[in-house]
Amino acid sequence: MISSELYPILKKVFDLNKPRLECLVNIIMSLISFRSVCLSVLAAGLTGDAQLDSKTKRIKRLLAHWPARMDWLGPYLLSWFYDLANARVELTIDRTNWSFGKTQINFLMICVVYKNTGIPFMLTLFNKKGNSNTQERIQLMERVLKYIKPKQIINLSADREFIGEVWFKWLSDHQIPFKIRLKHNLNVPARNGMIIRIDWLFNNLKPGDKTSLLGKWFVLNQPMYLSASRLKSGELMIIGSSDKAGCAVQHYFKRWSIETFFQNLKSRGFNLESTHLIETQRLVALMQILMIASCWSLKSGETMLTAQQKTLPRNLKTGRLKISLFKYGLDQIRQAFSRRFTGRHDHLLIEMWCHLKISPLLIIF
Repeated sequence: MISSELYPILKKVFDLNKPRLECLVNIIMSLISFRSVCLSVLAAGLTGDAQLDSKTKRIKRLLAHWPARMDWLGPYLLSWFYDLANARVELTIDRTNWSFGKTQINFLMICVVYKNTGIPFMLTLFNKKGNSNTQERIQLMERVLKYIKPKQIINLSADREFIGEVWFKWLSDHQIPFKIRLKHNLNVPARNGMIIRIDWLFNNLKPGDKTSLLGKWFVLNQPMYLSASRLKSGELMIIGSSDKAGCAVQHYFKRWSIETFFQNLKSRGFNLESTHLIETQRLVALMQILMIASCWSLKSGETMLTAQQKTLPRNLKTGRLKISLFKYGLDQIRQAFSRRFTGRHDHLLIEMWCHLKISPLLIIF
């Protein structure tokens, strides 16, 4: 059975007793099979003759006793795709938030850009509405830097929420390259010494055009290069960059990879927002289990395409992919479940896990 194959592999990295580790394996299988985070649905996928209510309580106990700090999980998952010691990666930071009743659920996450999606790397959960503050972002990045050295970071991209003088200075002091979208109403000193709104610098930009300004400009008292693009809708997109390597707009668009990852957790994958969990520890545990399931799906998509010597189908008119790599892998695993892993390439979905032998203790710098 699939569970007997996954158990010894996950046992190498999870410090859980046998019943809880078996429960974790079954939850991952249920997440992929049923594409739901509803506990009663997940419980239906647990093995054994116990009543559904008892299985639901078993899942709750696992989530309640989930290890308090598992920062190694993101680096472990990233090692499925990269040689961490030598990898150079692009990071992106963003939030996903929703509410359940009066409870605000607000995850701040950093992902590694990978093939139009994001590999989840580090997260924190806020029980509040609204944006993160500078100190919260810095604390999250400091956790990242325990596993990825600054010289390995090609770029950090972020939306307009992630601006601030202290934040920009911290990135500069730690030599972390960035491409961050700026608010239109920021004031900057012009060449003639006057203080002007930053969007005035790009007044002549026409829809569909993009440009970069010469030299560094001081934004929130921090020097950076400025690029902009006027979208076809007429909206102006201004990007602040730590380097001058061409127009930063195209690099900034990679920020959407984390949005794609969030969509994979939600409507395209596991319907995360339908959870009724409100306790912080259980929500973090659920998110980290989803990180495992989503990365397994993504890696399985790669593995199966290679084995089948296929490429993802594209729309002939637009050239866009008809299905994402994540969704392709998710569907492949679900089909293998239904065939009881008797298909020609189904064994690869299990063998793939055998390559994931890196101990989390070996990837801490």
